[in-house]
Amino acid sequence: MQESAYQGRTALIVEGGGMRGIFCAGVLDAFMEAEFDPFDLYIGVSSGALNLSSHLAGQYQRNYRVITRYGVRPEFVSLGKFLRGGNLMDLDWMFDICEREDPVDVEAAARRLGSKNFLMVATDLQSGQPAYLQPRPHNWTQCALASCALPLVFRTRVWIEGKRYMDGGFSDPIPVREAYKRGARRIVVVRTREFDYQKHPNIMTWVNAWAFRAHPAFRACILNHAHTYNQALRFIAHPPEGVEMIHIAPQQPLASKRTTRDLQALEKDYRLGLELGREALASFPFPKAHWQQGS
Repeated sequence: MQESAYQGRTALIVEGGGMRGIFCAGVLDAFMEAEFDPFDLYIGVSSGALNLSSHLAGQYQRNYRVITRYGVRPEFVSLGKFLRGGNLMDLDWMFDICEREDPVDVEAAARRLGSKNFLMVATDLQSGQPAYLQPRPHNWTQCALASCALPLVFRTRVWIEGKRYMDGGFSDPIPVREAYKRGARRIVVVRTREFDYQKHPNIMTWVNAWAFRAHPAFRACILNHAHTYNQALRFIAHPPEGVEMIHIAPQQPLASKRTTRDLQALEKDYRLGLELGREALASFPFPKAHWQQGS
């Protein structure tokens, strides 16, 4: 697309995926190295919301530090704790230790955003619909927790203004359509799944659906999750006329899994993210004069 023909907002979307998010951390650090920030809309889902928080605060390699220092510790991922009625992934512990030792500078993030928009995707438990939360310094952590609150894995109930929220990946895992609705006509998507990945229902689909049988709208959202995910992939592959889609994803499955504690795998995926981020920068159709338009 010729720059003279380009009109509309420029969006950056970052997918979730638990510890696989270290790949996205690498991509975003490559952007930060190059001072590449032509975006005026940012949307993060689950761990993607956490990655974008550090990125917007200008905290280079913070996501890498958090994942490799705290994400691999047994206090965070513990089957034993889960079997005793606690969290398999203890986000309460993670957020608490990060706040004490390596906090997100939410004031800096808010200043850098200025008039731009940052949305964290969560799922409204009552309606089963996506909620696009706009964090502010006073509720940033609560919005991030809402976006990351995986059913069963994280048992703490997350409430904001009288509504209970669950992980945003169920209702809008790759929010390209939402970006389009909000006026984005150039959309950069950073994913944690390989290019040709397709979502299929699995055993956890049925386990989660049974666990939330008392919440029919959210149960339907869970059962429809694979279809929702694959619809987003079709939008990426076949965007509407006038939309430029830039898709950054690994060619093969990442070495890391959702609850990986293998430092070698995490390091490998971070380095891959850096590499693909730098490669993408070399081919992006963004004139360098526009790279920091929102900074």
